[in-house]
Amino acid sequence: YSLGKTYTFTLLQGDVVTGKVVEYWRTAKGKRKGVKIVSPLGRQSLHYTEIDKATRQDKSHVRESPPPETRIRPERKPSEAALIGENQKTLLRRIFELGEDFSPEAVAMITDAAALMNELYGMRERDDGTLALNHALRAAVRIMRFFEQREDPDLIVAAMLHDALEDHLDELVGYAQGKPVSTGLSERQKREIAATYLRSRFGREVSMRVSALSNPERTEEMTPQENNARYLEHVKKLILSPKNFYIKLSDLLDNSFTLKIKPKSREDMHKQRQKLRQRAEKYLPLYILFRERLDDPDIAIPEHKKQIITSILQTKQKFAERILGIPA
Repeated sequence: YSLGKTYTFTLLQGDVVTGKVVEYWRTAKGKRKGVKIVSPLGRQSLHYTEIDKATRQDKSHVRESPPPETRIRPERKPSEAALIGENQKTLLRRIFELGEDFSPEAVAMITDAAALMNELYGMRERDDGTLALNHALRAAVRIMRFFEQREDPDLIVAAMLHDALEDHLDELVGYAQGKPVSTGLSERQKREIAATYLRSRFGREVSMRVSALSNPERTEEMTPQENNARYLEHVKKLILSPKNFYIKLSDLLDNSFTLKIKPKSREDMHKQRQKLRQRAEKYLPLYILFRERLDDPDIAIPEHKKQIITSILQTKQKFAERILGIPA
């Protein structure tokens, strides 16, 4: 097999795997034992004794999604495949289908971002009961499918990782240092270390964009109203960049769809209602801000899609106003 070329491997047990050969798998003495490939769902090591036949592909990178029955055995750690369910696989396949012209390097970077997300998020749920991993993948898919921004893999990876510094700062610092996080580090120091780690793994633009998208540090001295005002000013500056606008808008729309309460018990109802009110207070000014920014000429979303987004934002604005008791 030739390095950098794409093959469809038919395995002895009947599975079919399509992927680009990135290196040879060797024994301790250097003898070739198999090949390592990158497919849209991760890295795999294929032993020569497993392969029945292999068909060379003319294209330079994977365009088709492997069939659902494909066995995935990522190189990073075997348990990752078990953590990603069919919903996540479907979203990841959608990213590669929409980004059919991505280079092999872009495919590898997006695959690596998915592997990191899987390590960080696993099966962790958000407040509304949905998987955090799904939210991150939906943010990327929406940018490509609905906003029609499909040319920049750095934008897609930043969208996938947009919450990483906020939600998993200590884990990223641990990866960077190769040891448990020191208790003596400040929040700012941790963010700098984590951003450096992301830069080393995904490049400067992804690291800078993820850092910019991370919310300002919360302080106990500030009231919720002061924190919301600070957050609004942060977002105003952030979305001056069209690419940051796409990611933040996708994030806002996804969070807006989950602007609801899901109490686990009657006692939990009051707490959930308070949380719903807090979300409404936070998001209401954003709906107005994003509607205004959407009309600017540098926002390259198709006009008919802008009209749909405007309608969604107006509906969510009215919903938030009703929660806060603001007259129509």
